Amino acid sequence: MIEKNSKEILIKFGFDEFFETQFQDILNSKFINEKEFLYPARVSIRHKNHYILSYEKGEIKGEISGKFHFKIDNLKDDGLGYPVVGDWVIVKIVNENESGIIEQILNRKSKFSRLAPGDVTEEQIIISNIDYIFIVSSMNKDYNERRIERYLTMAWENDLKPVLVLNKSDLCTEEEKLNFILKTEIISQGCPVIPVSSKSNENLQELLKYFEGNKSISMIGSSGVGKSSLINSLLGEEKMKVKDITEYKDKGVHTTTHRELILMPGGGVIIDTPGMRTVLMWSGSEGIESAFDDIESLSMQCKFSNCTHTNEPGCAIISALNNGSITKERLKSYRKLQNEIKYNETKQDKKLKADQKKIWKKLTTQGSQRGKNKRGI
Repeated sequence: MIEKNSKEILIKFGFDEFFETQFQDILNSKFINEKEFLYPARVSIRHKNHYILSYEKGEIKGEISGKFHFKIDNLKDDGLGYPVVGDWVIVKIVNENESGIIEQILNRKSKFSRLAPGDVTEEQIIISNIDYIFIVSSMNKDYNERRIERYLTMAWENDLKPVLVLNKSDLCTEEEKLNFILKTEIISQGCPVIPVSSKSNENLQELLKYFEGNKSISMIGSSGVGKSSLINSLLGEEKMKVKDITEYKDKGVHTTTHRELILMPGGGVIIDTPGMRTVLMWSGSEGIESAFDDIESLSMQCKFSNCTHTNEPGCAIISALNNGSITKERLKSYRKLQNEIKYNETKQDKKLKADQKKIWKKLTTQGSQRGKNKRGI
């Protein structure tokens, strides 16, 4: 049983009824004789298979148990895989409260994932159990509408609530700032757009409101948009390492090298992430409908149901291009993401069939061997 004072600490980290119910059920069904040694903990940092865990008594180093390793490697872990930053886990405290052994992951509320970099066809979960995702862009030459569209698609695909944060407003004239806001609102599909500055503290109180109720929030964006500086400003202390930027206005420097979960002073957590060089879609059929709702809605108005939006008469999208309602760049971005999603889904289907074939081959071989053993062959 979790003590009252301990529970209050856990609640600040986002431990709610969803996780507590799981924790108690698993303890009563799988670890009934080890209850006194087991605690719920949240993954704050991950370095390969070594972890920093936050629990009711502070931070400890953690590793995965041999039994849990076996389950993951043999696909008997309910598809959860290895713990990631943001996960809630069941940990056994050892070495006089100096370290912990991770026994199990609690089911996730949410996740943010991408296609794993490289030649493998696998989902890579970046972070988990977040309520909002701050998509950070800087108001300078690095600003990229197409990148924002991609992040929005991924956020909505994972059922996350995106907030578009435009950083470094202190370096813009009012006219430049309004132009950045307008461009972002056009592609935002109704999600909040907030201009901020970690230098002047503009609108930081607006961002802090999202943490109310002990919410978990992650910041994503390319390198050098000022995520770490923004986190320091929200925390009110220099927690995250920040490098000086010679050309602060237009050139970013990559400083964050790992994902890290940090407790906010008033409760709730913020997760800093490194700038991701490769952000490929793992899935996105639903996310793209939300991120490009304007184009999706227009396509329903076309004269022909199989309209390719190229040269057909009565095409609502061509009409929108001609009257300036949508731009060629946005339509091109929509088509690019569509093609990427279809391609990756095809790869996933092929991998699934190949994996199933391997399983059936293994089962057939095992069955054949058992038959030989019975016959004494």
